[in-house]
Amino acid sequence: MAAIVATPGPLEQIGKLKGPQFGSKGVACLATDGALIYAGCRDHAIRVFDARTHKLLYALGAPAGPLDVAREGHVGCVTCLKLCGRRLFSGGGDRTVRAWDVGDRGPLRKVGDHGAIVTALAVVEKTLCSADADGFVGLWDLETLAAVGELEAKPSIYALAVVGPVLFAARGDGEAVVAWDMETRRRADAPPYAAESLLAVGTKLYLGRDDGSVSVWDAARATPLPAAALEHGHDGCVTALASMAGVVVSGGEDGAVVCW
Repeated sequence: MAAIVATPGPLEQIGKLKGPQFGSKGVACLATDGALIYAGCRDHAIRVFDARTHKLLYALGAPAGPLDVAREGHVGCVTCLKLCGRRLFSGGGDRTVRAWDVGDRGPLRKVGDHGAIVTALAVVEKTLCSADADGFVGLWDLETLAAVGELEAKPSIYALAVVGPVLFAARGDGEAVVAWDMETRRRADAPPYAAESLLAVGTKLYLGRDDGSVSVWDAARATPLPAAALEHGHDGCVTALASMAGVVVSGGEDGAVVCW
């Protein structure tokens, strides 16, 4: 595969979601359903924009102000977001997981607490999974939001990805990726390598590595697909992965965005 490296200069700007409404602390995470863009901000708020007009529509859990729809939110940075139908789940630096009704534009409830910063969210069938910086994954019933269990993979977890019934987690300190079959909650086969970021597309699992490459694995067999390895894309860690219209996009510590 050929890599197309996009740096800030050559990119054509088609809109800007920026201004005083973000406060002074910026955006920490994003989610979108195609029509709306949800921005988790460092000033506790989740701001919602129209993806076409780029207009700020409302804010969830915002500081006091004219766009403050619901103040019952995080006390600290919003660190991760996950959309699931009419509900938006958020994790924060305040060690909580919260649920929002995006139709009614308000809070549903606090889902639960963690012992450390919530770093990633994922949904596996009927279970919401929330990972934290201490290496735990909280499990919550997607309908009732009741706690239904916990998984552990020390020393820390900072990325989650889902392929079928299998949940993959990227860990800290150079530890290898781990996986669980969520039907049995037992450990499943996983790539024996460390990853800085994860992305699931169909049955493929992409691992963003600290050497600037992206490894591609057959998630069902936990085996590499050498012909699809994405090498020499970044100078340093691959910190983020996403996909759109058949294209895998990676972001790195080098400030580049690479389309594969």
